[in-house]
Amino acid sequence: MSVNRSDQPMRRKRDYHIDQKQFCAAWQSSESPEECARKLGMPKAIVIARAAAYCNAGIALKKMTRKPKNLLDVEGLNRFLKEMEAPPAETSDVPDEVTEHIREHVR
Repeated sequence: MSVNRSDQPMRRKRDYHIDQKQFCAAWQSSESPEECARKLGMPKAIVIARAAAYCNAGIALKKMTRKPKNLLDVEGLNRFLKEMEAPPAETSDVPDEVTEHIREHVR
């Protein structure tokens, strides 16, 4: 194993023995890069990099939509913010009659 300047062992480049036609077939038959990576037994990052290299070389691989890691719940977050702006509702386990009686006598 090679050694880098910080005396830490460097990882070797791994060959997954997937030929170009196998890769293209797996990509075209998959719904996502994650699925393609599972089919090929490769890390997702390497599958994405290889697909990008093929596309840059002119191979017409199908486009797959990206799924952001942190999808925003826009509707839910806006509802949460609106609730934060609203004055807090008074909630109590004390019956209204008791609360009214206390208010009358505390004045």
